Amino acid sequence: MRRFAFAFVFGALGCTASSPLVPDASSATPEGSAAAENVGQTGAEPLATAAPAAPPAPFAGQDCGEENLRPAAGRDEVKRACLLDAWTAGRPARLTIALSTTEGDPMGYVLEVEGPGRLRLVRDTTHDRFGPRAITTYACTGLEREVEGAMKLGFAAKGCQGGEGGTVSVP
Repeated sequence: MRRFAFAFVFGALGCTASSPLVPDASSATPEGSAAAENVGQTGAEPLATAAPAAPPAPFAGQDCGEENLRPAAGRDEVKRACLLDAWTAGRPARLTIALSTTEGDPMGYVLEVEGPGRLRLVRDTTHDRFGPRAITTYACTGLEREVEGAMKLGFAAKGCQGGEGGTVSVP
């Protein structure tokens, strides 16, 4: 299931919110089937199987990797430092973060440094049953670590345009 989340997040880099990320009616689960009866029950929701319309464009910058956040697990500070170092230097770099909602639904973020003072942030909540079920892309002008006391938390993307804009927190 984790790879599934990464596939959709990576797919988000090359698509828009109108891309076919969910199956069309021809591939829907027939009503009355066991799978249809289980829709909405924890862990039983059928997963989308359609791929994005076009593969994402190759990324020319540094790939800082994929981080899979789990409850009670720490963040991968090496991968996060990779992204922050690239941000500070104005070098292209990308970090993908996958996590699950409280209910266990997959969601993800892609943070992509495009150059000095330019950050592209993609948030994929298409499989969050209680969220907006959307892919939202932001163009941001700042990136900082959120810190509470001595504990490093997520990122704060600042000066963002798109979606609700402003500051966007990333776990």
